Amino acid sequence: MNKIISFTLTLFSFLLMHSSRANHIAGGDLTYVCLGGNQYQVNLNLFVDCAASNPLGSQQTINYYSSCGGSSAVQLDLLNPGGTEISQLCPSQISNSSCNGGTLPGMRIYRYTGIIILTPCNTWTLSWGTCCRNAAVSNLQNPSTYGTYLEATLHSATASCNSSPSFTARSIPYVCVNQLVNYNYGVTEKDGDSLNFSLINAMAVGPTNLTYTSGYSATSPIPGITIDPVTGQLVFTPTTIGNFVVVILVKEYDSNGNLIGTVMRDLQFVVQSCSNSVPNPTAGTITNLSGSAVQTGPYSLELCEGSKFSFDANYSDADVGDKLTLVSNITTVLPGATFDTAGKNPVIAHISWTAPPGSANSKIIFSVTVNDGSCPIPIQQTFIYTLKITSRTWAGPDKIICRSQSATLSGSGGSIFKWTVLN
Repeated sequence: MNKIISFTLTLFSFLLMHSSRANHIAGGDLTYVCLGGNQYQVNLNLFVDCAASNPLGSQQTINYYSSCGGSSAVQLDLLNPGGTEISQLCPSQISNSSCNGGTLPGMRIYRYTGIIILTPCNTWTLSWGTCCRNAAVSNLQNPSTYGTYLEATLHSATASCNSSPSFTARSIPYVCVNQLVNYNYGVTEKDGDSLNFSLINAMAVGPTNLTYTSGYSATSPIPGITIDPVTGQLVFTPTTIGNFVVVILVKEYDSNGNLIGTVMRDLQFVVQSCSNSVPNPTAGTITNLSGSAVQTGPYSLELCEGSKFSFDANYSDADVGDKLTLVSNITTVLPGATFDTAGKNPVIAHISWTAPPGSANSKIIFSVTVNDGSCPIPIQQTFIYTLKITSRTWAGPDKIICRSQSATLSGSGGSIFKWTVLN
């Protein structure tokens, strides 16, 4: 049963609860959904290493405070007792994970939720923290001595009922040393607001910025890593085997450019030696485009509200014996879209969608993740596609002119104009 706690102005000491000291948290995020009437559902996702941790408890404490004064706390309830296994293993090897008493790497996700009431104010800050991090982390000094800190903010005076972005990627990434990695968090935003992505410092309870080991930093948690500020796509080629903490901040802006909220994800990347090749990192470009959309890049389209498109994307792997599978968030991001696949290696995705009324002046991003099916740990690549939706083209009112006279014509909406003399 959800607990509803009203915010009061009673002051009390603002202490973060350390409810899982024996557990090694490998990652997590804190998000919220507006329910109306100043009520917000708060969601906490925690990734836990099965080999180094006990099962998490039935509740976690979220602290929250505002710039308008005062602070409070709420207990979130566990939705999936015992956690849900999310180990990046091929299906035949799941039974051999550390979550099931085996020796292969195993991870579980624990999902907590609760309801709070937040009166209009700029700014509310929600936070969670615990100890300790995985001792095997390579890019932080003394990681097992420090905990994990997660935070989300919202500006409920500027945006009265805004829901935060959420993360659809649900696993700890295992990647190959000396091979190119394309990774995406699959962030979705249902209110149509603009998002900005950046790399930030890993933090512990306090919050306190953690110190990185020599050669690493907040913006370079893996040497050479880059993040696309618009799509959140991470691209890097790891050169060292180990476990690396990467933390991103997602800022949310309304149509007037006002900052209305932030969320973050703290996540551990595991770099390992691989005997196989990763799925082709330059595959998946748009081909066989049909409909009214205009291709503006290898992975981007522009189309008018109400227009339809379809295209194919081809994915492959140099290991001809690998059987590729595709997973996409497109049906969540683009309601009514179709996503069909054919073949194994290469595998072809056929994607189609019609931009619905009201979608003009928006930019929509969806992802396709390719899994190479290798055992025991399959390797993945994620490809990002961008759709820019514009208003319909209007050519302006009719004009009547006499022979030899000139006229100036202008159009609006749409993307590309081509004027044609009919007679």
